[in-house]
Parts: sequence; C-alpha cells; structure tokens
Amino acid sequence: FNIMYFTKRGKNDVSEKIYQANYYSTGKNSGTWKEAPGPLNFCRGNSTFTHPTVSPDGNIMVFASDMTGSRGGTDLFITRKSGDRWSEPENLGNLINTSSNELYPSLDSANNLYFSSDGHPGFGGYDVYVCRFTGKGWEEPVNLTDLVNSPEDEVAFNLNRKNGRFGFFTSTGKNKKSVPQLHKVDYNLNLAPDSLASLSAALINMAYSDMTFPHKKLVAEVVIPEIKKEDVKPPVVTKEDIKPPEVTKEEV
Repeated sequence: FNIMYFTKRGKNDVSEKIYQANYYSTGKNSGTWKEAPGPLNFCRGNSTFTHPTVSPDGNIMVFASDMTGSRGGTDLFITRKSGDRWSEPENLGNLINTSSNELYPSLDSANNLYFSSDGHPGFGGYDVYVCRFTGKGWEEPVNLTDLVNSPEDEVAFNLNRKNGRFGFFTSTGKNKKSVPQLHKVDYNLNLAPDSLASLSAALINMAYSDMTFPHKKLVAEVVIPEIKKEDVKPPVVTKEDIKPPEVTKEEV
C-alpha cells in the first residue's frame, strides 16, 4: 500500500497533530484510504505538529512544531522511521531555525530542504529558503531570490519530484482582505546546461549565486534558461459551458 501523512486536529486534540493513512490497491480495502486511529507516536501533549514532508525513501520526516526545544514560535524538526515507529524528534538547529517561525518544509528528490521563515533576512514577512543536502545534514539556508519572494508572504513551496520541471507556492498579502494566490514556477529542461538537470538544481544555483544578501556563498555563475513564475488562474466557466446531459427514451 501507499502511505500519506497529513495534519489535522483530532477529536481529543487541542492542537494539530500528524496522522498516517494507508492506500490499499488490493484486498478487501482495495481502492480506499484507511486512516490510523491516532497520530504518529511522537505527537504528544498540547504542542502543534504540522506540515510533514517525507524523504523519497520514506525514512526521514521533517515537520514544523512548537514542541519543547523550539527556539521561537515554530521550528523545524527531524524524525527517522524505524519499523512502524518514528524516533524522538530532533531540532534542526540554529543554522536553520530562528527565534521567529519556520514553517512548510518540503524535501525534493535529492533531499534538499525548502521552507518558509519570517526570521531569516528576506524581502517580506515569510520568504522561501533552500538548504542543500550534504548526505548527512543540510547547509545554511539561502533566500530563493525575488523570482519567488516578494514583500508579501511566500509559503508552502513544493517541487514536482517526478520530472523536476515545475513547482508551486502560495503568496499571501499582509492585508487581511487580500486573497492568497497560487503561483507556478516552470523550467525548460530542454534548454538547460547538462549540469542543471532539474528545476531544483537551477534554483539552488541561482540562490547561491545571488548577491542580494552579502552572507551568501558565491558559486560559479551559470545562465539559468527560462525559469518563470506565473499565476495559476482558475478556468472561466460561463452559462453556455454548463449544459444538461441529453437523455433519450432508450437511456431512461
């Protein structure tokens, strides 16, 4: 079966917890999701456990929480799977977490870590940052540049793991009346240098090359072909598009 991890507030929960659901493709439960009766084993007490992201092999989970050991409002934590249980969460440390909030972690196909924070230097309230995976841990976060970030709040950045060509994130204005906007980041791999085989590789190269923030490490400059951001607009539906089905006597 396939496994999905999600956040919800259970009947007896005072805050959000992380739950697991299994999808069964065969057997008596074929074609259905079955939710576990309770949250994951490390989700205890009144703390919030939210925004889980899992490595491609399913053995590492990074999530946001205000549990004991957090520096600020919410920090990013890591837990590792052993059998059917998860290890005690470990704080990802002061290199990544700040005295403010770190939220919406997301791991790409190479375990590079993307997340939103309002504590690191940025363009607005919440910006999206990336940390390169070293094989054992993650490097210092770098801002994902103004291709993604703006004076607004950018959150929930997520990359397509299957083909590496596109990703999505949400931008929210600070005005309470503003409506969150979904954005798509697209990448033309056909025009990319061989060294940049995915959107993630191109974004990381661009982020580490950008000198907007002086503390960033400078890497070899590479031209990034056709990375663009666009709004995802819902289709326009008119009355003419909504037609009742034609029913004949034979079909009744």
